Amino acid sequence: MTRRGPIVLMCVLVILLGAVADAAVITLAGGRVHTLVLGRDQPVCGGFINDPVRDMGHRPEGTRIEYPTAPPSSGPHYPIPADPQTWFYAASTAPPVERLVHNLEHGYTLVWYDDTIKSRQLDDLRSLAGRLGADPGKVIVAAWDTGHGSFPSGQHVALAHWSAHQGHRQYCRRASTAAINTFVNRYPRTDAPEPSGQ
Repeated sequence: MTRRGPIVLMCVLVILLGAVADAAVITLAGGRVHTLVLGRDQPVCGGFINDPVRDMGHRPEGTRIEYPTAPPSSGPHYPIPADPQTWFYAASTAPPVERLVHNLEHGYTLVWYDDTIKSRQLDDLRSLAGRLGADPGKVIVAAWDTGHGSFPSGQHVALAHWSAHQGHRQYCRRASTAAINTFVNRYPRTDAPEPSGQ
């Protein structure tokens, strides 16, 4: 192996580490190795967003409801909420957004994820849903329906909660158990228009 061989191998390993851990990238310039640390000062999630509470009325099953935000944090919804014993939905099994908004009214936090969330992140979300849903933390994790709009660029997970006087949202670049726990603690299930609902 030439002298450059170990350096190139080290670069490849660190670049792979950086891609996985969002931590560091190494480049070669003029035969020297340079390290650039990324991600440490970049939070996984953005700030908390407060929304005015929208119409709380029921709409007939099957009616398409347009929401002003993606995802909604309150608003009109179908008369029957999603099953309170199902805490994780893949894209193929997710109920309509309009049904899950009813769960928001009952104190649930909804963790929506887009189609870029796969493998380990998806497994983490599934595990988190089982843990917090059974707590009962009133948490549902569901695949987002892009027919209702898109998350901001670069954001792949969105959290939503409907409190008694405001709706709340937060966007994340990737799934983060710590961020979801913080959001759930900040906006508890008891602070909802109908917290005793299933």
